[in-house]
Amino acid sequence: FGFPILEAMSQGLPVISSNAASLVELLPEGDKHLTPYDTKAYVSAIQSILTHNEARQASIQRGYNQVKLFTWEKTAKATYHIYQQVNTK
Repeated sequence: FGFPILEAMSQGLPVISSNAASLVELLPEGDKHLTPYDTKAYVSAIQSILTHNEARQASIQRGYNQVKLFTWEKTAKATYHIYQQVNTK
């Protein structure tokens, strides 16, 4: 699970990540999901986020909104719900 991605977004940092495993579900829609080992794509994404202030600010805001979806309280409730379902079967 991508705790570093959520931590970065919670601190107002734009995130550029790969499309590997669970990382895709963490990045908000509209942010880049890059293919691992595509160094040209990473260079381009980093240059873009550094030079386009409006896009960077939009990415930061999407990150703040995305982090709100992954709270410990929501995780605990979802886990409890799963246990309840298993217990009734």
